[in-house]
Amino acid sequence: MKIKFNITIILSVMAFSLFLLVQVLMDQSKPMAQISKIDEQKNLHISQTLKGLELKDSKNKVINFDQISGKPIILNFWASWCVPCLEEIPTLVEFSKSSLANGIQIVAINGDEKSGQSKAEKLMAKYGMDFSVVFDLDGSLFEKFGISGIPVTLILKNGKVVQTYNEAVDFMSGEFQSNIKKLKTNE
Repeated sequence: MKIKFNITIILSVMAFSLFLLVQVLMDQSKPMAQISKIDEQKNLHISQTLKGLELKDSKNKVINFDQISGKPIILNFWASWCVPCLEEIPTLVEFSKSSLANGIQIVAINGDEKSGQSKAEKLMAKYGMDFSVVFDLDGSLFEKFGISGIPVTLILKNGKVVQTYNEAVDFMSGEFQSNIKKLKTNE
């Protein structure tokens, strides 16, 4: 009797575990489809936002996204008060000086308000950010692109978003560099 009771308990636990596993898998599949659709819409919005967009960087150089849309673009959103942003900047600078960055337009959009611009400029000098940096002092670019949290890095090719990073990126990591090599190979 004791053995039958133990087998019944074991079978019941296994059946319940299987039921929970199926529920979890079903629950996870629904949001993933919705997230994918949302990302697709956001990427389309970003591509449309870039059309005809001209910005002046910190060196008064005009960046015309229609003219550079044929080459890969790294669009990085950051601010001087954002700790994860400050963690990724040295690797972005290092990447910008590497041979892998040849043919890639790097544009960093700074989200500091006017009061933080001098701090951002000091950081740019400290890290040697010699790529294009655009100041978004009124937040209009962040709003246009739908950026609500930073750091965010968008990788674009032919005016379309091909990769989005919603976290700090190690631009010198093997994974990131492999993604860039693939992107450049498919040109």
